[in-house]
Amino acid sequence: MRLGMPKGIKATHVPTGLVATSIVERSQHGNRVKALELLSEQLAHHDRWIKTQPPQIGASVTLKTADLIGDPLDWAVSAAELTQQDRAGDYVVPYLRERLLSGGVPFASYSTIWSWAGPLIERESIQLTPCEDMASWSAGLMFRQGVDDYVGPSPLIAAMRCYVASVFGKDVEIPDTCLRLALAADS
Repeated sequence: MRLGMPKGIKATHVPTGLVATSIVERSQHGNRVKALELLSEQLAHHDRWIKTQPPQIGASVTLKTADLIGDPLDWAVSAAELTQQDRAGDYVVPYLRERLLSGGVPFASYSTIWSWAGPLIERESIQLTPCEDMASWSAGLMFRQGVDDYVGPSPLIAAMRCYVASVFGKDVEIPDTCLRLALAADS
């Protein structure tokens, strides 16, 4: 190996699948900075493109349950709750179903408000434990097999990811309009 040879870096934005690489700098650090700059530009372009596209009725995006956060996570939890109510034969108010399925704003902030998520965590017997790094949390179902533990930056996010996975699996279809609302809120 010769000193001064470029060390290429590839940066990937997991939720969108965008990739940027850099091999033009002489150092790995320089390539990392350049790759992240390129990725940031690509994300900005992608966000502008998404916002200019007209919403398509019924369009959805498949996301990994482990990557859900914010409005898409709250939407998925709300959808899981409706699914559970349907299975139990409970009556669901029709306008709530329409609002949710059309990708409207979630009507409960499960990933941030304990009073919403707490009863669900208790009902589903979701066990929360801090991870070794003490910066994230792990959530798993105590009495059900076949659902992996899910990690999140907060106990509620980890628990809600675990719950969504128990209903929908490792991937979940999120309405395009819900993602647009989340992107608009981030801007």
